[in-house]
Amino acid sequence: MNKKVKSTLIILYYFIYTFFIYIPFSILNIEIVGVLLFGISLIYIYREDFKNYLDDFKKNGRKYLKLGFNYWIIGLLMMIVSNIIISSLSPISMPENEQAVREALKLSPYIIFLSSVINAPLIEELIFRKTLFDIFKNKTLFVIFSGLLFGTFHVIGVATSIYSWLYIIPYSALGIAFAYAYTKTNNLLTPICLHSFHNFITIVQILLFLGG
Repeated sequence: MNKKVKSTLIILYYFIYTFFIYIPFSILNIEIVGVLLFGISLIYIYREDFKNYLDDFKKNGRKYLKLGFNYWIIGLLMMIVSNIIISSLSPISMPENEQAVREALKLSPYIIFLSSVINAPLIEELIFRKTLFDIFKNKTLFVIFSGLLFGTFHVIGVATSIYSWLYIIPYSALGIAFAYAYTKTNNLLTPICLHSFHNFITIVQILLFLGG
């Protein structure tokens, strides 16, 4: 199957999952099951690609992570700076997405931790990096569009005011860093690992804050 067609179908599948398949699990309060099944299905669809990624990562993983870590640091710094500026101008002290994560952690810390560190990086990197990379011919456009879409995704479902949309900027900075790391290594495991590490650090910080 043509890569562009396959990516388009995967994106369509993602939206179908989000708006139709996910709802029954949400109603039954077992969202994690739906997320796991969706993640497993994506791995199966891209099983040949993952095999190639794993083989390549065994040989070059350390080099890829070292390179990607530098991009993550830049993205993180941009994220922190933009968050500080936005919070100083906005009545919203933090993104609603982070507020939602904090509330969820209070109720189900272990499930949210595993979902944030394992499921989210895998699914989001497949959707926002792999599928889009296979569609765009221009790498610069891919990096920019992938980052902006990633940022929008983290705001659109929880935005409560016009100020909320400003938080697309910090999330997009991180998304651009992940996308750039992918283009430089041509291995999806690079942004998956970086994304997982970022979420791990974020969740641990939130848990320490809640515990304090």
